[in-house]
Amino acid sequence: MKRKVSVLGATGSVGTSTLDLIERNPDRFQVGAVTAASNVASLAEIARRTRASHAVIADPELFGQLEERLAGTDCQAVAGEEALVEAAIAANPRAVDDFRKGKTAAAKALVGQVMKASGGKANPAMVSRLVEEKLTKS
Repeated sequence: MKRKVSVLGATGSVGTSTLDLIERNPDRFQVGAVTAASNVASLAEIARRTRASHAVIADPELFGQLEERLAGTDCQAVAGEEALVEAAIAANPRAVDDFRKGKTAAAKALVGQVMKASGGKANPAMVSRLVEEKLTKS
C-alpha cells in the first residue's frame, strides 16, 4: 500500500529533497498536495511530474496562473491561507492526533508550517484561527 504524502514548500530546498526521495520510490508514495508561496511555474511542474491531487499556491493572486498551468491534468489548483491550512493538516496526522489528545502546542506547530509554506506572508492570527477551527471541527 502506498503512503499518501503532502509536501509543504515543495519548491524550496527541503521540499525538493523530499520530492527526490518520493520520486525514487514511486511504489511506496503517492503525492496528495504540493504547496509553494509564489513560484507558480515550479509548483505546476512539480504537480504535473508527481501527479499530485492538489497544488496549493499561498498567494491567491496567482491562482489563475496556477490553474492555467495545470489545465488538462487531474490536479486541482487551490490558493490562499485556508488551502495551506488544509494541506498542513493533511500532511501532519500526528499533530492532529496530538491536538485531539489535549496537546495544544500541536496547533502551533501547524501554524508554523503554514507560515513557512507561505513564505511568511500569511496572517498568523488568521492562520491560527483557521487551524484551531479545522482541528476542532474534524
